[in-house]
Amino acid sequence: DPLRENIVMSLETCFGQERNLFEEGADHAQRVVVDSPVLSESRFNQLVSLGDSDSEYKSVTISLAYEPSIGLEAAVDAVVAQAEQAMRDGAVLVVLSDRGVTEDQLPIHALLATGAVHQRLIKAGLRCNGNIVVETATARDSHHFAVLLGNGATAIYPYLAYATLNDLIQTGE
Repeated sequence: DPLRENIVMSLETCFGQERNLFEEGADHAQRVVVDSPVLSESRFNQLVSLGDSDSEYKSVTISLAYEPSIGLEAAVDAVVAQAEQAMRDGAVLVVLSDRGVTEDQLPIHALLATGAVHQRLIKAGLRCNGNIVVETATARDSHHFAVLLGNGATAIYPYLAYATLNDLIQTGE
């Protein structure tokens, strides 16, 4: 509980490449710090747009939608390969997004994709070069957030949870 134990615990989340701890330099300051790994819409948009103005935070969005004919395993392999190649090409923020799934597509569950990408980046020696941000409709409560973070997500943008809350406010429920 970060409110009760704020002396020994923090929800601060850093974005950017991790640097060598034994070689301090000015490049260690090239990190963006936010107060929570659960991003609001504005924070998410600001974070993704950093790559437009500064190559230090280049971002790439990978869709978690796939055609049923290729199968789930092949779809996960394709997402993992895209994420690895994006990191090799200098992306620092890899956004895994289940937004925009059409009627003729299926979504890869965000947790499955996050864990697979995280493990592949570790095996490739690239995990410290960037961050995994998950834009998902599947995260709805603290347990979902904790599981995504525990399986490799740096941050989560739960767009459907925010849309639901906004709708409840608009309708007065």
